[in-house]
Amino acid sequence: MGGPPSNPGYDFYDGEEVDLSADGIYSTDLYTTRANTIIQTHATESADKPLFLYMAYQATHTPLAAPQRFQDMYPDIADPDRMMFSAAASALDESVMNITQTLKDTGLYDNTIIVFMGDNGALEHNHGGGSNYPLRGEKGTTWEGGVR
Repeated sequence: MGGPPSNPGYDFYDGEEVDLSADGIYSTDLYTTRANTIIQTHATESADKPLFLYMAYQATHTPLAAPQRFQDMYPDIADPDRMMFSAAASALDESVMNITQTLKDTGLYDNTIIVFMGDNGALEHNHGGGSNYPLRGEKGTTWEGGVR
């Protein structure tokens, strides 16, 4: 499997099909839009049934990217990797806020459990922009900074 012949490295799928309409759209925004649609449809068609929604964002993973409006929030961060990490984290925060608001707007919030999980520590080198201070280590290590 791969992308279309014109862009064989493109691999954004919607189910089993390559989704070319997603090309050039920030993935955090795509995921948020899809989540909100799922929540709204569920509230309309089957609010009496459970809904499990798993959001696996890639926002703060390399290669780091974020829309310009989030980058503009951090003019005083001199390290470009740290600035981009901060911008991506802010985009993620806004996404969670928007999904939470959709849950409230549809009346599903009061019967919802939201769990936040991280997979490991921050990547401090290789353009990761993260910081695990004051912990020792980073992503990929067994020190506290790599596992928290």
